[in-house]
Amino acid sequence: LAKAGGTTVSRQRGEKVTVIEAMVPNPSYGKFAEGLNRIGSWQIEAGRSRLPDPVRVAVRLAE
Repeated sequence: LAKAGGTTVSRQRGEKVTVIEAMVPNPSYGKFAEGLNRIGSWQIEAGRSRLPDPVRVAVRLAE
């Protein structure tokens, strides 16, 4: 997230799942997505043809 210039908006830690909400600059979204690919599988739950700037993302990390 930081390498793509993003910032954390909130973090909710549960027993088995952590949800991180963040803002990523539109020009860096591709770099952010590449970083997600390096740590494991992921999927987009809602997509748009044109992304806003900044892009608001929520990442769920599960055990």
